Amino acid sequence: MSTSKRSASLVRGQDWCVSKNTAYLTQESLAALRCPFKIGPSEVTNIPTEQLKNVVFGTIGQPLDTSMEAPWSGYYTYHNRTWHTVVNMFGVWFELRR
Repeated sequence: MSTSKRSASLVRGQDWCVSKNTAYLTQESLAALRCPFKIGPSEVTNIPTEQLKNVVFGTIGQPLDTSMEAPWSGYYTYHNRTWHTVVNMFGVWFELRR
């Protein structure tokens, strides 16, 4: 069995999961991504504290601030002067929309 050796300088700095022919995603294409599985708001607070930076858990009717009450129980984050419902799946935060 033959093994070929590659120079570390050829590999260093390259993303191993993206080929040279792969176009990088744009903001528009990333915004259009949809999960292939169903997700919904979390009804329990089960996310580790270290993952809760800028995220709060609100229950139905609980004021998130002076301008909004939580429409359902779940996690919320404040971004660009508005509240967004988010859910954590597999360690990744997703925004929920109706």
